[in-house]
Amino acid sequence: MAEDVLTLTCTVPSKEAMTELGRRLAAVLKPGDLLLLYGALGAGKTTFVQGLAHGLGIEDTVVSPTFVLIQTYHGRVTLHHMDLYRLPPGEDLGFQEYVDDGAVVAVEWPESAEDFWPVERMVLSIDYGCDLDDRDASTDDIPTHDVYHPNVQLDDAHHPKVLAHDVHHHDVFTDTNNHPGSSIRRLSLSLVGKRYIERRAEFEKILKEVCDAHSRP
Repeated sequence: MAEDVLTLTCTVPSKEAMTELGRRLAAVLKPGDLLLLYGALGAGKTTFVQGLAHGLGIEDTVVSPTFVLIQTYHGRVTLHHMDLYRLPPGEDLGFQEYVDDGAVVAVEWPESAEDFWPVERMVLSIDYGCDLDDRDASTDDIPTHDVYHPNVQLDDAHHPKVLAHDVHHHDVFTDTNNHPGSSIRRLSLSLVGKRYIERRAEFEKILKEVCDAHSRP
């Protein structure tokens, strides 16, 4: 049902802003929250999770668990960080058990396990390589409906349909060809289900504050 999905969008102009966004969002996440991360190589998925981990009080160095698939970190809330690039499609590693573990679960390359994610979840899609003018780096009016989802769309069952993604298996925040606007990311956060939509105001406030604070003059 359309009313069960709410999408917030903003522009993230730098690696620092992506890290800060993850750190700030950690403050409003709860044990059992699931965050699926979509984006091409270099979009900033791992950068976002590093900020998320910092916000959860995790002191360990966070890297994408490309070969071990799942890495667990302990802070004020446990974080299960997954990178499923190498996971054969349709293979279940007991994902529901991780979600039920009272931890925050952040998943890079979640496409391989689409059939196993619970209906209620957050879907973070990061698009980059766009030429955006200075006005695009502002979040004066954050849309509060499902209007922009660059790399992934939700189908009628609220499952993600990947439009395009890079085949590489690791993720660092990169600038494309050193273009002045190449560090700009378009980010959309879809809140699927009441569990997340009821925190809409908190998510919206954080996106606006972080993106506005880091926007180019």
